[in-house]
Amino acid sequence: DLVFVFFDRFQLDLERAGLKVLYVKTLSDDFTKIGKMIRMWGRITAKPTAAEDVAADFEASVERIKNTLKPYEMGPTIFQDVGEFWTPGTDTLVSEVFELLKLENIAQDVSGYAQLSPEVIVERNPQIIFTGNRETFMGNLAFKNVSAVINDRVFELQPDLLSIAGPRFVHGIEEIARIVYPELFEQVKQNS
Repeated sequence: DLVFVFFDRFQLDLERAGLKVLYVKTLSDDFTKIGKMIRMWGRITAKPTAAEDVAADFEASVERIKNTLKPYEMGPTIFQDVGEFWTPGTDTLVSEVFELLKLENIAQDVSGYAQLSPEVIVERNPQIIFTGNRETFMGNLAFKNVSAVINDRVFELQPDLLSIAGPRFVHGIEEIARIVYPELFEQVKQNS
């Protein structure tokens, strides 16, 4: 009934073929728009009440995190390895998550995603590292003097939680909040 596209490259071709096409630009920043997207899909699928419940829960969770961290200035320095030392810089949804959680991204001089060299990571010395594979850092002598490695603050994240701007995105935010600030977010329920 409907073809949904993130990029407009083939939109006209699909429409000329007689298909109904919904083009929604890829959400690369401003994760607060996720609630609006959930509501939009609720209208499209004729489930506005269910979508409103999900969107309201999403927004309430973000607001709760924001209010909990309001009294704090800045948290630790962080590096997120999404694979082979590729990391999110500014202009990304993950960058906004780091800002919400008051984390100082060591890749803040990067726009979008970029690959950092091991030397740059060592030089910038993150206090916390998020990765898909702890052994990339814990088992590599090149990182032996990095604060996150010395203090065993290298964590594996569920890889898909922050990769899609949807209802589960907030679970990724909560997971990072629990890891970085366990004393503040121990009450946030674990997700399945």
